Amino acid sequence: MDSTAWLVSGLLPAAIAAISCLIASFLVGGRGGDDDPRSNRWHHATICLGLGWVVAVVAALYGQRIVAAEESSFWWSDEFWHRGFWGVLAAGLLLGTTTRASVRDSPLRWVIAGLIAIVTAAISLPVGDGWDDALPLHRGWAALLASGCLAGFFALDRLANSKADRWFPLVVLAALAGPMFVAATTYGAIAQWTLSALAATAVSAGFALAGRLPSAIAVAIGYPAIALATVINAAGRFYSFEEHPWWSYALLIAVAPTVAGLDWAFRIRSAWLRAFVAAVVSIALIAVSVAVQLSSDAP
Repeated sequence: MDSTAWLVSGLLPAAIAAISCLIASFLVGGRGGDDDPRSNRWHHATICLGLGWVVAVVAALYGQRIVAAEESSFWWSDEFWHRGFWGVLAAGLLLGTTTRASVRDSPLRWVIAGLIAIVTAAISLPVGDGWDDALPLHRGWAALLASGCLAGFFALDRLANSKADRWFPLVVLAALAGPMFVAATTYGAIAQWTLSALAATAVSAGFALAGRLPSAIAVAIGYPAIALATVINAAGRFYSFEEHPWWSYALLIAVAPTVAGLDWAFRIRSAWLRAFVAAVVSIALIAVSVAVQLSSDAP
């Protein structure tokens, strides 16, 4: 990538994320902060962090389109994967802002989460001129993407509320790392957008590792990140010239749910052990998927 691409896809989202992290950390623990998770300031910090992440990623996509001189509408682009920002936006607005204990487990909230997952999966699939041969694949892939997206929402929601404070954003990074590989091996523009999400998440991870962002607040970045990972996995699949096994993508989709499931079994153990198990599981799932996809690329 040239310097302009690095600026748009790396520095811009990182800067926006850093500003939102600074504000959120001030609200929950900085000077004049509040250490009560039930307080309005914690709620405002969660909203600030989640929407900051969404703005960072959407701004990167918009900048990317300007650099590439895209002529189609930003709101409904000719590039099917560009439309995926609607799923990212919906997850950030409707899930990232409703994390208070009084509403977090509301059945209505999870119905909305299911609808967001379905819509995100639907708009992540290619349609229109040149994609007629992909239509027979839509039903199976829509089911995989939608179920994986919803499972990811639920997994990160549970994990964030199980005292995974310092390492929670690292699980979000892991959930994006696999899609980054998929994007990097198929289409550079998709990889650039994924890079913006990794940059924004890495900033949040830095604040969390420093003890400035409790996971109950950092969860706000998890929902839109899972939506974006869904979009990128779909785009990578349909832009690939190789017919990789469907389950190699399913392994990447399963990173967050698998980590959360195993973490539940280790919930009474030390934070270091839980973080170690999460790292091993994430690396193993991604490594197997990468190995399978690389081997199927080999002549």
